[in-house]
Amino acid sequence: MKISKILLLAVPIISITVLLLSLNRFSTFKNEIKFSPTLSSYGFFQGKMSNLIPSPNVEVFELSAPLFSDYAEKQRLFKIPKDSTITILKTGKLDFPEGSILAKTFFYRIDDEVNALKILETRLLIKKDSRWNFATYQWNEPQTEAFLTLEGADSQINWMDNNNKYRQINYHIPSPNECIACHKSNGKIQPIGPKVGNLKKWFINQGDTIDQWQHFIDKKLIVSNNLHDGIEKLPDYNDVQKDLTKRARAYLDINCAHCHNPLGIANYKTLNLGYEVPYEKTGIALKYPKIIHRMKITGDLHMPKLGTTILHDEGYDLIKEYVQQLHRNKPMR
Repeated sequence: MKISKILLLAVPIISITVLLLSLNRFSTFKNEIKFSPTLSSYGFFQGKMSNLIPSPNVEVFELSAPLFSDYAEKQRLFKIPKDSTITILKTGKLDFPEGSILAKTFFYRIDDEVNALKILETRLLIKKDSRWNFATYQWNEPQTEAFLTLEGADSQINWMDNNNKYRQINYHIPSPNECIACHKSNGKIQPIGPKVGNLKKWFINQGDTIDQWQHFIDKKLIVSNNLHDGIEKLPDYNDVQKDLTKRARAYLDINCAHCHNPLGIANYKTLNLGYEVPYEKTGIALKYPKIIHRMKITGDLHMPKLGTTILHDEGYDLIKEYVQQLHRNKPMR
C-alpha cells in the first residue's frame, strides 16, 4: 500500500482516537448536588405539566441563533433566587447568581392541527457553590412526569416538520457525560446558549412583541452595566434576508464553537469558531473543505459530533454557500 493511502486511512483514525481521549478526560466530572428523581419537584410548570406553562417565578427566554438538535423544538427557562440578579461579564457571557436553575425542554409537534406535542426530555443546570451541575430528565409516555436518567435513551419519533411533512427519527437522549463534553470549558461546566448577543432579540409574549433583552433589564433580572453595548446581536441564521456571512458565523458559533475554541473539547484543532473571533483567526480559510465534508457525512466523523443523529440540510446549505462566497475560485461539490 502506498504511503499516501496509509496516511489517508490514518487521519480519521487519529481524529477519532483524540476525540475519544478528550471525551474520556471529561467523563470524570461529578455533580456536587443530588438531583431530585422527578422534574415536577422543581416547580417549573403550573397546571398540567405537559402544557409547559411556566410558573410565575420562572422566566422564558429565546435565542437569536439556537442550537440545532435534530429539528427538535425547545422551551428554555431560567429561575433565579428572589431579589438576585444576573450580571454581565466582559466576554459577553452571563454570570448567574448562586442557586440559579436553567431548564431546556425538547419536543416535537406530532399533530399540527391540534398542536399536540411529544415531549422527550428536559435538561437542567443548577448552580451551587459557584459551580454548575447537570442532569437530564426523560418524560414518560403519558407526558405527566419526567424522571432523572443517568444512562441516556433512544426513542423513535414521528413528527411533522415546518413543511407539513411527516418525518421519522430515532431520537437520542444523551447521557450526562455526553452533554458535559460540550458544556465543559476550561475545566468547568458552563451554559452555552444564554449570552448577551444571543438574547438580544424580539419575541412574542402574550400577544405583545417585546424586546427580550430590555425586558429582562426592566424587570431587574439582569444588571445593565454598559458592557453589553458593544456586543453585536447574533442574527437568526434561518433568516435569508440577513447578511450571509453573519448568518454563517452565527451558525458556527452556536453549533460548533463550544467545542472548537481554545478552552473546549476540540482545543487541539486549529479552529476557533466564536462569532466574535476575527475571520483570520478562526481557521476557516484553512479548514473550510473539511468543515463542509464533516457536516455532510453521517457516522463517527459527522459534525457536530454530539447532539445530532441526522443531517441538518439547511445548515449545510448555509455553510456551503458561505465558503463558496469566500472562495469563488475554488468551487465545491
